[in-house]
Amino acid sequence: VSANRGGKDGGGMYCVAGFMTLSGTTFANNVSGGAGGGICMVQNVLNGTELLKGSFTMTGGILTGNESKNSGGGAYIRVATADISGGKVTGNKANGNGGGFYFAGTEATLQNVEITKNTAVKDSGAVGAGQNQFTLNGEKVSVQAKVTIKDGAKLNNNKANHGGAMSVYHATQLIL
Repeated sequence: VSANRGGKDGGGMYCVAGFMTLSGTTFANNVSGGAGGGICMVQNVLNGTELLKGSFTMTGGILTGNESKNSGGGAYIRVATADISGGKVTGNKANGNGGGFYFAGTEATLQNVEITKNTAVKDSGAVGAGQNQFTLNGEKVSVQAKVTIKDGAKLNNNKANHGGAMSVYHATQLIL
C-alpha cells in the first residue's frame, strides 16, 4: 500500500471500529492531511449511545516513509486494544505527535518490534500516547491510554521536540 494520499485521516488506510491484523503488508510513502500517515484506526460512537470499539494487531509488516499532518506518522490508533508483536516502523513523520505510533485511549502492548528513525515535529518520536475523549449517552467520557513495552521492542534513533523515543500525556499509564 504505497504513495496514497488521504485528504483527512489515513493516508494509506482509514478504518472505523474494525479489527485489523497487519502481518506482512508494507505501508510506504502515504500521506494524510490529518492523523495516521500510513494507517488511521478509530472507534465510533453510533447514534451517541453505542460505543463501537475495535482492535489492531501487528505481527509483521512494515510502516515506512509515511507522513501525517497531525499525529501518528506511521499509524494513529484510537481503538480498544493494540497488540504490536513484530514488524518494523521506520522513517515516518508526524507534524504533530507520535512519529511512529500515536495511541489515543488505547491499551497497547509492544514487543519484538523495531521502531527506528521516526520524527515528530512536536512530541514522541517513536511512540506517543494520550487520552481519548468522546460523548456517550450525553455524557463526556475520557479514556486514558495504557502502553506496555516488553522485551524485544527496540526504539532507536527517533527524534522529537520532547521525548525522542516516547511521550505520554493525561494520566497515561506506561509500563516498561
